[in-house]
Amino acid sequence: MEKIKVTDRNRLFKLLAWLALLPVLVVVYYPALHGPFLLDDGAGIVGNSEFRSFSLKNLTMLVRGHADARAYDHHAIPGLVSMIDHAWSGVDPFGYHLTNLAIHWANCGLILLLFVAVWREVAADEGRLALWMGVCLMAIWAVHPFSTMPV
Repeated sequence: MEKIKVTDRNRLFKLLAWLALLPVLVVVYYPALHGPFLLDDGAGIVGNSEFRSFSLKNLTMLVRGHADARAYDHHAIPGLVSMIDHAWSGVDPFGYHLTNLAIHWANCGLILLLFVAVWREVAADEGRLALWMGVCLMAIWAVHPFSTMPV
């Protein structure tokens, strides 16, 4: 049998660590999935008719902004995500919270990849220390109360 290369083993380790984080995130953020809209969500999502359809006018408004002070003025990506969420779940907060959880999980993986890449350049280390430190950093950032606001 062939031995698995160290780089392939490291990639597999990062992937498995990231996948193992998903059930942890679901458990930690489960109460938020069923929570209501909060703060500016009423005006920015529920009361914002621009997110109800994918018209050229509404898509242009995401990029260029408009006269009214709305929650997503000049924030094209969050506005587009809200449009997709509205098409998927209407004004039910569960769909929006689930999308935010998925984005948060994807960012956790990016944090792991970024940390390992930076550590490799700074410390010239290809070993397990960078992987374990990256996994720990990813896990702490994923469940730390400071980062619950996006979910």
